[in-house]
Amino acid sequence: MQFCQTQTLGKAIEELKQALSTDASFAKILSVATQHPCPRRCLKELTVYSGNKVDEFYYERHEYIRRLLVDALLVALESSGFKVNIKAENRTTFGTGDVDVEVLSSVVEVRCQDAKVRIEVKGGSGFDIGQIVRYLMDVDAVVVCLAGRGTAFSITRKQATQLLDFVTDVYKRKLDSLDGRKDVLVQGPWCSGCPVDCQFTKNGHSHEVDFQREFVESIPKWGSAISGAVELCVQLLRERKGEQVDGA
Repeated sequence: MQFCQTQTLGKAIEELKQALSTDASFAKILSVATQHPCPRRCLKELTVYSGNKVDEFYYERHEYIRRLLVDALLVALESSGFKVNIKAENRTTFGTGDVDVEVLSSVVEVRCQDAKVRIEVKGGSGFDIGQIVRYLMDVDAVVVCLAGRGTAFSITRKQATQLLDFVTDVYKRKLDSLDGRKDVLVQGPWCSGCPVDCQFTKNGHSHEVDFQREFVESIPKWGSAISGAVELCVQLLRERKGEQVDGA
């Protein structure tokens, strides 16, 4: 059921790409559609590049945590008897965005037989729910490593089935009609940083790095978050293979 629905959603995205003459990826189009309820902003974001710059600190923090996680993950999976193929920056249909640096640099994919688990690395304490939902259209499960909180959690496609069904239906309908709604404006918090020149547009907020809070005080939590993410990944793959998980 879910496969058929994502195929239908993919068809709607492809038709919109052709209508707009855009080379935006499926992931980018769906990301824009889910982030911005305003049709005019969606169309603007898909036809005019308005990329965001990421502070070098956040990029380096993310990359350091990811590298550390991959090394810990490989050791843990090999010691658990798994032969794995680990890929970073793996592009899947709904999994990455072509101009979204965080999305492009956030993915570690682990395959075991026909199982697929994606680990999403977050250097801070928050995560993008829409992004996780999109990932579940491509993979069996997502593990989120929240380094800023010192914890990790997982969610499977099966657990999110009802939401995925609803989301694919809603955004198929939205994308089907998007090209004909050029004059429709929807005001809200998403007006911040909007590239559309209208009465609701607001300037985006700048952010200064707080190194004490976002680096020094955060460091002690990284190991716990990585360990938690690795344990969840191993557990998910064991459960997929039908093996007994300690404590389960």
